Order: sequence, then structure tokens, then C-alpha cells
Amino acid sequence: MNICDNTFILSILKIIKLLFKSLMFIIPLILIILIIVDLIKYVTNPSSNKSVLEVSIKRFIAALIIFFVPTIVISVFNLFFGNTAVVACFKNANKEYIQNKILESKEEKRKQEKEATRKYEEQTKEIERKREEEIKQTTIDNETLTGKSLGLESSFNSYSDNKYSGLSGYYLYIPKDATENMPLIVVFPPNNISAKNSKSIFIEKSLDNVKAFIYIPLIPYNGERINWSKKHCASAVEKINDLIDKYKINKNKISLTASSSSGWYIYWTANTYRIFSAIVPISSGMNFDTIKTYSGWEYLKTLPMKGYGEKGGKYAGGRDCTKYGYVTWSADKRMSEIFEKLGKSNDYTYVPDLCHGEIGSYAFGIDNNNNNTSDLIEWMISQTKQ
Repeated sequence: MNICDNTFILSILKIIKLLFKSLMFIIPLILIILIIVDLIKYVTNPSSNKSVLEVSIKRFIAALIIFFVPTIVISVFNLFFGNTAVVACFKNANKEYIQNKILESKEEKRKQEKEATRKYEEQTKEIERKREEEIKQTTIDNETLTGKSLGLESSFNSYSDNKYSGLSGYYLYIPKDATENMPLIVVFPPNNISAKNSKSIFIEKSLDNVKAFIYIPLIPYNGERINWSKKHCASAVEKINDLIDKYKINKNKISLTASSSSGWYIYWTANTYRIFSAIVPISSGMNFDTIKTYSGWEYLKTLPMKGYGEKGGKYAGGRDCTKYGYVTWSADKRMSEIFEKLGKSNDYTYVPDLCHGEIGSYAFGIDNNNNNTSDLIEWMISQTKQ
């Protein structure tokens, strides 16, 4: 804004002008009155004070100077500096101009408020539009028919596959009425021996309502137990790309769960490949200090997670746990710290009266909705990669 358009400054200048003009007239008028008084004294009594006439003459000259000199100075100033901002400000410092600027300022403020309201309404509409699109997309993602039918029979079979050195094959569940753009649940079993047990966790519950593919990679077995490693994880993830291409799987809805020995690498796999919409570690022995060695590990804070851990040890709930699996350590202390450090304490469930080998069946057996479908599976399917 031009300084001469500022009504506050113009009002100050107006007061200065009025004061200046008032002094131009008031002071000479006072001097003239004093001159008249002195002259009356001199006329009535010439001999009283001969210096009165001299003083009156001086006062008269001063009155002329005070009256005319400012006028002359202003005229000269206007002549040589008439286009300067200061002169322009003084010229604009009048009642009519100030009132017009006040009206213009109010009108401009109304326009700005109107424009701000318009922008706010547009932003609100845009937010609502995006929200409606997100709701619409979520609805589409969660519908049974998310794409063209694949024309496949529902099954849960094992397949041999030597394409990747870290795998010997895999189990794959093909859902009923499978279509394109369906989610995929990836399950890392603890080792090759327990892969069938990992499959049995799912078939204990009805899979008729599960609208997702389930992929359980198997690692080579040579007669001895072979625990999961980063090599096996890498091969399992490579195989996911094959499944995506073959079954037109939704790339933004791939969730991962792992337990026990394979649970050591669920965090590393999720952080390294970053293709998963959610992860579910179950009875994982990983500790937080190891996670902090991963490059960019804080990415895990942004990833939806649910975790389940048991007390471990030889006994749980008064029962001998040795027949249920590994019992020499407690998953709870390590997992609870991980979830706490990632800011996800509310997403961790501790079940102290379960043995190590029971926690998987427990986690996938929860059915609070009473629809004969695992709540955990429903949650995994509902997650979309951001």
C-alpha cells in the first residue's frame, strides 16, 4: 500500500496542516491585537513610552513574515518538489480524500474476506471430494468383485518351485470366485517342517469368506531343521512378483505375517522391500537393538502392525509346553519393547497362558464378528499401502 493511502498517516498530516494553518493566522492576529493596544496607549499618552511605536513596528513586520513566509515557502516547495511523496501526502490529507480511502479500505477488506471465504469453500469441497474418492476406492477395494473373474477353482494346494534358490515350493490358497485386483496374505512359517502347520491355522477357520490369496513359501529341507534367513526372505519376495503377474493381485494390498524363527526377519523384510500394506509378527524373537541396525528402520513406524506374544518358558497356564514347540525364551519381553519403541504398544497383544506353539492358532482364531472368518485376516485384507 502507498504510504499516502494510509488513512492513519493522512489523518496525522491533516491535523498538522490544520495546526500549521491555524498558527499562520492566530499568531499574526495576536501580534496585530498587541500592536493596536500599543498604538492606543501611544496615542492617548505619546510621552509615556516612545519605544512602544518601535515595538509595534517590529510586531507588524513579524506578523507579515509569519503570515506570508510559510505561504512563500510552500509555493516554492510545490514548484520544485511538487511530485514528491511528501507533497502528495499533504495534498491528500483532507477530509474528502480520507473518507474515500476509508471506504475503499472497507471495500477492499470485504473483497479479501469474500475471496478468503471462497478459497476456504473451494478447499473444503476439494477435501470432501478427495474423502469421497477415498471412501469410494476403499469400498471398491473391499468389494467381493474387484475386477474381472480369473475363472479359477478355489483351492489350497502345495506347488514345487526351484526357480529361486531360497525356496523349494509354496502353498497357495486361491479364494472362491477369485477376481483380478484381490489382496494377498504372505505367511512366513518358522521352518520347512512347520509349513503344513501354518496352513492348518487357516483351514481351521472357514476360508469361504476370505477374499484374498494366501501364499506360504517353503524353504528347502534336507532332513534337518533349517531356520529362516535373509536369503529365504529375498526368494519369497521375488516369488511374490510372479504371483502378482499371474493372478493380477493388487500391489497395494499385500500383507505379511511371520512367527517364531521366521519372525526374526519380518521386520527386516518389511523395511527392506517396502511392498507390504501391513505386517503381523507372532511370537518373534527379534529385539529392538537389532532393528535399529536396519537402514531407515523408522519406516516401520509408518507401517500398520499387529503383534501377538506369549509368556514362553516350560509351563503356561499350569501345562507342560514342551510338546508345543520352542520354549527356552519369552517372546513377550522382546516384542513388547519393539512395539513400544515403534509407538505401537496398543497394537500388541500379550497372552501369558499360552505356550509358544499355540500363539499362531490363537491369533488367527479370534472371531469377534462371529462370521466364521478370522478377525486378523479381515484386518490384513482391509489394509492398503500408503
